[in-house]
Order: sequence, then structure tokens, then C-alpha cells
Amino acid sequence: MAKTYSLVVGVILLIWGVIGLFTSSFLGIMMGGLQPWLFVVAGVLGLWMGLTNKGTDKYAKVFGIIFTLGGILGFVLPGIMDAITLDSGVMANIVHLIAGIWGLWAGFGKKSGMMGGM
Repeated sequence: MAKTYSLVVGVILLIWGVIGLFTSSFLGIMMGGLQPWLFVVAGVLGLWMGLTNKGTDKYAKVFGIIFTLGGILGFVLPGIMDAITLDSGVMANIVHLIAGIWGLWAGFGKKSGMMGGM
């Protein structure tokens, strides 16, 4: 599951980051400042890890934590996310939570038997 997470999230982040380099908004999520560059780097990293099958558990764990915290902070303290040029709109927070929870499940779930043999 961590490999799938790394590949899927890597592709999505890379595409979203490249689009964000040329536009200020995509699918209702504001793009600007550091965000497109962070997405490109995280996307390339996810693709590389997924394709080489090295570190996919770590990628899922780290980005699961980052995205989950980003989604929570975006709802609770949107000013902090805006201050570091990351969108804290409702749609961005929901996307971050989905990617984060999936990453936590993919990275940590297998160890605790939550994956059911996957």
C-alpha cells in the first residue's frame, strides 16, 4: 500500500505543482509562493521512491503526518498556513486530510495489522 501511495501521491503532487507554477489557482485551491515548488519536489521524491521501491513506508509516514497536520492546521489556525504561503481554504484542507490519512494508513497501518494482508 505504501508503494501505491508513493506513486499516486507523487504523480498528483508533481502534476499539481507544475500546474501551480503557471497559474494561481487550480480546482479551487490557491497556488503560490512555495507551494508549487514543494509539490514538485515532493512529487518527484514520491515517484522516485515508488519506482525504486525504496523508502515507500517512510514517504507515506512522513507525508501522511505533514498532510494531516496541514489539513488540521488549515482548519484550526488558517493564518499559520497563509503565513507560509500555503492555501488554507476548505478545499485545500480536505485534500490535505485525505492525502494525510491515506498516508498514515499506508505507512503505519501495515505494522499494526490494519491492512488485512495487503
